[in-house]
Amino acid sequence: MNTLDALFSWFTFATVRGTLLALGVLALQAALRGRLPARWHYALWLPVVLVLAAPWLPQSRWSLENRFAPAVARVEPTPLASAFEDGTLLTEVAPVAVPAARTDWHRIAKLAWLAGTAGALFLALAAYARTMRRMRRGEVPADATLLAMIADTALASGLRCPPRVLVSSAVQSPAVTGIWHPLLLLPTNFPDAFTPAEARLVLLHELAHLKRGDLPLNWLFCLLQAIHWCNPVLWFVFARIRTDREAACDAHVLTLTGADSRATYGHALLKLESSLTTPGFSLGFVGIFERTAGLRARLRAIADHRRAHPAWGVFAAGLIAALTLAGATRAQAPIPSKPPASPERRVGGSEQIQKKLSALIIPRLELRDATVQEALNFLQRKSIDLDGAEPDPAKRGVKIVLNLAAPLDPTIDPPTSPANMADARLTVALTNIPLMEALRYVTGLANLKFRIGANAVEVIPQHALAPPPGQEVKVPPSAPVRSSKPPSPPVAPLAPSDPRKKITDKLNTIIIPQLDLRDATLHDAVAFLVKKSAELDVTEPDPAKRGINMVVQHRPAPVAPPSVPGLEPAPQPAEQPAEPRITVSVKNLPLMEALRYVTGLVDMKFKVEPHLVSILPINAGAGALITKEFQLDARSINTLGLARNPDPKVALAEKRVNFPAGAAATWNRDLRRLVIRNTQENLDVVERLVEGNP
Repeated sequence: MNTLDALFSWFTFATVRGTLLALGVLALQAALRGRLPARWHYALWLPVVLVLAAPWLPQSRWSLENRFAPAVARVEPTPLASAFEDGTLLTEVAPVAVPAARTDWHRIAKLAWLAGTAGALFLALAAYARTMRRMRRGEVPADATLLAMIADTALASGLRCPPRVLVSSAVQSPAVTGIWHPLLLLPTNFPDAFTPAEARLVLLHELAHLKRGDLPLNWLFCLLQAIHWCNPVLWFVFARIRTDREAACDAHVLTLTGADSRATYGHALLKLESSLTTPGFSLGFVGIFERTAGLRARLRAIADHRRAHPAWGVFAAGLIAALTLAGATRAQAPIPSKPPASPERRVGGSEQIQKKLSALIIPRLELRDATVQEALNFLQRKSIDLDGAEPDPAKRGVKIVLNLAAPLDPTIDPPTSPANMADARLTVALTNIPLMEALRYVTGLANLKFRIGANAVEVIPQHALAPPPGQEVKVPPSAPVRSSKPPSPPVAPLAPSDPRKKITDKLNTIIIPQLDLRDATLHDAVAFLVKKSAELDVTEPDPAKRGINMVVQHRPAPVAPPSVPGLEPAPQPAEQPAEPRITVSVKNLPLMEALRYVTGLVDMKFKVEPHLVSILPINAGAGALITKEFQLDARSINTLGLARNPDPKVALAEKRVNFPAGAAATWNRDLRRLVIRNTQENLDVVERLVEGNP
């Protein structure tokens, strides 16, 4: 799922749930009208805002989803063939049908919603910027008496310092704006049109918005309204939220000044309402008058204002908690229970194969004009590579058998003959796909299906008959499928003093973000890894020591077979084949695994040396001569006998190192460098001597 899909999925969930929860809040407010205090009346909207703004909702056993959400049933594979006599279940999986191309209305809806959100945000910000420029142009200096009144009112409202003030002819009604640096907006006739008591009450109202943190919440409301631009119910809800916010501020002012100021406060609101000539401010401003529609309700609430009993606060807090638990939480996921195994449905060896098919994830499945057999061989090799949880190497992976000779149903005319199925060419490019789904794609493209047996997966024509009871899927005797990367023998942990430990640690800790090679040679791939290791080796303080050196040992040249007297000359060996090409694309791979992939694709292996990594052919130990350099210390020189015998071949021969035809050794005493050309077996003997393990 990409980012747009995730955002649209979140929007759909939030707008539906938020609408339902908002309707519930409206019903509660209507039922409790005149009883619930104004600030708690406004606080009832908190669960709605939480649902609309939170990208993730916690799970709760009290969520309404637990009652109304349908139970999610686990879909099990449908057995199309009967069970064998020995109890093994044979499951057939039909190929996936690919629907015809059609208009993607879902994608069109996502793009339309995204464009509407961007347009609504742009229009709101443009209107806010235009209004601020108009107010800045009409700015006049603030009177010292007015500033002193604002400072005194801010102290009475509990603010640490008074806000900045902008007096402008473009301001019709007092308001506040901004987030980090609040700005108090006042008209030029303020406070001349009011009595001192009325002016103080108006200032207390605006400063109460700052004290209660209404400005950041207002910007959040603007963002949510732009996101849910296509939901008319939520537009009405946000208007009600702003009306309830002003009523809560009115109650806060009357709580600070006492019930005796109700008449004065009402007169001040009437004066402000009569001076307005436009509907009010745009989004981004919090003013004492944003709309005139709620004036009658506000005056009635001011006239009826009285100190609420503390029990109403406890009741409202419990009501908000109940709304949050019921409407702002997800259904609690049930704990899966393992169903009891029934004797008639017991699955033999096929159960283990089914688990592997679902658990093994192929990082990349890329086939270019491959036959069905080549594709199945690739999947089998990959299953062996990825089945690291199996301790027995002989049981790793999943055996896959292609059986095009299976009897077909005579009542059905198959669209493709078995011969054409074998000749089918497949081109697939998928990433991070389970082995089960990979088999579905491969078999579906070739008009085949597969059956899971006790010992293997059998790939057969789509219209093949079910096997008779008692027949098992078995692997025919053939050459075993070799893994694409050679098996690594268990390696004992390296001692801290081992010079190879530093290189091994780098191989395991350096992560290649993107390994993308297209038709590259082995030397090109190794050069890329060497360069990346130097760039990503950030823990090495010395720039000269960053990265890992890698050396590629060439493949042994073919040897001409000996000629036999009296017979025709033996054919000359073919020329050295062209260097194989590597195509691989993986992400976030340790350098050690990257080396395994690269060397395994070209039938090579690598070996960690004290100062570098050697890359050599897999069959390098079968008589081929390899050149290797050893940097020796005083202990190694004494161990090899070079201190008493300057001839390296004689000294090493005493240590049971053989030198076949063509082998050689050179010893540079001054540089302490020993260069040997010998077979891999003899080089391993020398290496053990150097490491102190004769």
